[in-house]
Amino acid sequence: MSHDDGWRETKEERAVSPLLIGLIVVGVLTLIFILLNSKKTELNFVFFTVESRVWVVIIVAVALGMALDRLLQMWLRRRKSRASKAEGGRS
Repeated sequence: MSHDDGWRETKEERAVSPLLIGLIVVGVLTLIFILLNSKKTELNFVFFTVESRVWVVIIVAVALGMALDRLLQMWLRRRKSRASKAEGGRS
């Protein structure tokens, strides 16, 4: 079987994709962010105090914000779904 069996790689398939470039840029920016925010800080929350690096605190805060966003979206969708079912049942 020869190397040329009807399949040929086009120039577009060999080109670096914009997604890969974006991932590399985000990875480099993340690394820079971590290196620049490596100092420790004290975090006080209701009943406890934690000492952690600034970048860890920021990432945890962002993750909690994303979780709250998802929960709020689920709650709003469920509320809208129940409202539309109630309206449909009245007709």
